[in-house]
Amino acid sequence: MTSKNLFFKLVWQDFKKRIWCPIIIFLIYFLGMELRLFHYLDRIEKYPSDYNYTMKDYLANEFFAPSQNYTMTCLTIVIGVLCALSGYAYLHSKKQLDTYHSMPVKREILFLSRYVSGFIMFLIPAMIHTFASLLLGAAHGAFSVHGVVNAIGFLGVQILCFLLLYSITIIAVCLTGNMIVSILGTCVLAGYSTIISCLSFLMYEKFFYTFAYVSEEELLAFSPIGMIIKLHNYAHEYYDMNGGFSYGSILTYSMVILLAVVVFTLLGLWLYKKRATEAAGKPIAFGIAEPFIKAMVVIPVSIFLGLIIQGFVSSHSFGCFIFGVAFGFFVIALVMEMIFRLDIMCAFCHWKQLVFNGVCVVLIVVIFKYDVLGYNTYVPSDKELSGCAISIEGLMDISLEERMQKNGYRYTSAMDYRFDNMNVIDNPSAMALARKAASGNLQRTVIDYYEGIEETPEYKEILEKEVGYREIVFQYTKKNGKQVYRQYLIDISDEETLGLLSEVFADSDYKLGAFPILTNGWKKEYSYAYCDSNDYSGSVKLSPERQAKLFEVYQSELLDLSLGEVMEEIPLGNIEFQLKGFSMNEYGGNEEGYKIYPSFLATIELLKEYGFDYTKKLTAEQAKEIRVSKYCDDDVLFGDNGDVAIAAQKTYSNEVEINYTDMESKAAILACVVNRELLSGISYYYDMEESEEEIIAYYDDNGVEELGYYCFSKENKPQFIDADMAKKIEEKKQEILAE
Repeated sequence: MTSKNLFFKLVWQDFKKRIWCPIIIFLIYFLGMELRLFHYLDRIEKYPSDYNYTMKDYLANEFFAPSQNYTMTCLTIVIGVLCALSGYAYLHSKKQLDTYHSMPVKREILFLSRYVSGFIMFLIPAMIHTFASLLLGAAHGAFSVHGVVNAIGFLGVQILCFLLLYSITIIAVCLTGNMIVSILGTCVLAGYSTIISCLSFLMYEKFFYTFAYVSEEELLAFSPIGMIIKLHNYAHEYYDMNGGFSYGSILTYSMVILLAVVVFTLLGLWLYKKRATEAAGKPIAFGIAEPFIKAMVVIPVSIFLGLIIQGFVSSHSFGCFIFGVAFGFFVIALVMEMIFRLDIMCAFCHWKQLVFNGVCVVLIVVIFKYDVLGYNTYVPSDKELSGCAISIEGLMDISLEERMQKNGYRYTSAMDYRFDNMNVIDNPSAMALARKAASGNLQRTVIDYYEGIEETPEYKEILEKEVGYREIVFQYTKKNGKQVYRQYLIDISDEETLGLLSEVFADSDYKLGAFPILTNGWKKEYSYAYCDSNDYSGSVKLSPERQAKLFEVYQSELLDLSLGEVMEEIPLGNIEFQLKGFSMNEYGGNEEGYKIYPSFLATIELLKEYGFDYTKKLTAEQAKEIRVSKYCDDDVLFGDNGDVAIAAQKTYSNEVEINYTDMESKAAILACVVNRELLSGISYYYDMEESEEEIIAYYDDNGVEELGYYCFSKENKPQFIDADMAKKIEEKKQEILAE
């Protein structure tokens, strides 16, 4: 009973001694919660049309959402560090340590009493302000049961974040002997896994040309900041379409964090018990930890400095990187020695440690520079694979932008969609393409740009060599469930490569995973199909019966589409679908739209029956005028003579335009133009060399309206355009000089 009373007495004494700490926390939470909440609720109440959610939605799904309230998470992290540093700062004072350790109290009791009092200093203000925010919301009519549930979840997340930083800071204080080194130690221990993740990403991106950054890549999370980021990522991942959060789905990782808190706390307690009183005032309390701490800091920081210096001086120079690493290594290594010794004369005392860390840095650089581990050439064997997903750059990329019912949009890139939905199996061409790409060692030539480089033979040779280069990303799924990503360059001017790519594109597994309309589009109910042809736009109303028939026909023809057709044919148009229940401004379908090719005869005929004709062309009689414009540089307008100096003193536009209104010219132009929208999503494969002119057609229909933006191919441009443009350029030149 005496021991129990003593524990609570110590807690109460520490609470009273540090009463300033909960007061500061109270003020921080007031500014971060009630004041901010009042500001937003007041704005939503005054200007409801500016927001796509109500006050109830904001309180529950924005303010108390763990994946949205980053401000409070950052404040909680700072509070955790503050409570730990202030609570265990006496470890840096020999006089205070002598006083505490002379008391007839076990060290465990001293440690835990401080630990509990610091936690209470955070918990009481956090609970008060969470409850006060709910009351403030209720006063504005924003109360809901969902909001209460999310508030409890919010408080739980903040407690986890606090305990993580609180526990790791205590470890840093126990390892060190003065406040400055404790703060530095906290920064290192709290964010070490995140730092290593960032460094790994930068090194992989810099040295491994097959490295593919994928948003879902696993984040190293063995230190608190990494765990907090991962916890917030889980909250984002399970954000449902109704604007709420599934806390049940992140409970598993919360248990992992709780386990980490227990481990960190027990480690802090063990260090506290083992820490000698004489360590107060010394930079490091445990001499055995010194070489490990030095290595943990010196090695990654040296490489980071190498990347930074290379970025500032020359991003392509390996020599700059080596200089930066060497410079950073010696500076950081010597600074660390001086911090631990508190004497500049001791910079080279531990030369063996210096050599060891230097060797580690050299080994890391050599491994990355010369790909010692074979990262770039790695392709899993057929025995290891259960399947793969393939994302081909610029080949009918279909991204999804789905409208949520309460909270904005959810965007899924084409690559992410393919990796989530595609599984190509039993296709030898896919793995043959991967192995050919991995062994081909194709990389784009890196050159420093300067004015006039386009006219040099070297630059033209590079362009000619790399004209067929295309990017392709593989997601290999192994039988053990692990996913490996690689990004390659392939050359489609190589017949073998193009043949393999064509066989991959023709695979039904590839198309089922690449096009949402084949995967789950038929499960949704659409109200309209928006159609764009070369010259016209329109919409077709869809009933369930019409949709079912259209999807059946279009899906069949899309599955039969070949890569050869994509590379050789210009589409007749695009088609997009409008989800039922949303207005035109609340579009919930794909971004780029699907292509309608000339071979899609059944689809074209069916849509014509529904009311839109993809074969209909604009006639010269319908077009009021056609404007052909071209941007001309000064050297094109004035040549290399003294006219440039005269023109430099004048204000003018470099755009030259011609308006055609005669029937013959309009007909000739309309027979050659291609709507730029038709080339969207396939321009990397349908290689049309565009002319420099831009064309806009206008027609009369209750006023002058634009029909669309067109272009010519260089091979299919009316002959009179160049002559008319040369004449117009000369007229514009004389007009500018005459002003």
